[in-house]
Amino acid sequence: MMPVIRVSDDVINILKKYAVPLEDTHDSVLRRILNEYDMLKSNKNTREINPSNLIPHTFPSSYGKFPRPHVEREAKWIIETLTRLGGNAPANIVINQIEKTHANEFTEEDLETIPSGETRWVKKVNWARYDMKMGGLLNPNSPRGAWELTEKGRNYYKN
Repeated sequence: MMPVIRVSDDVINILKKYAVPLEDTHDSVLRRILNEYDMLKSNKNTREINPSNLIPHTFPSSYGKFPRPHVEREAKWIIETLTRLGGNAPANIVINQIEKTHANEFTEEDLETIPSGETRWVKKVNWARYDMKMGGLLNPNSPRGAWELTEKGRNYYKN
């Protein structure tokens, strides 16, 4: 039997706000936040731990930079890969291409299997995709399972 934790309606509403629709449960959102906290706490080269850095933010009004710093590398991989593939492709092709192209950049942590069964780098790629979609870098109306760069996404890393 799992323990019961009582939280206020406000906390439930916050968890819902940060959940990925049709994917997350309250438990998975809390687990992600706690995993992020552990990761930040164990990384001696990170910025000071700030609770606002631990949870996803609604874009673009409540957070000035997207994708979030902890998935910046993965966002670059997505843009680079989609550009090479003509601007759009099915998610599984993008992920396979990222693995082929960037496997030498994966850290031990990236290769860990997380509780959901995915490898950490794939989960971070999916979070980067979410951030990019919310930030207007990926088309939010592309068909399910397809990732498509917007004009803003095509030009995001160009200077």
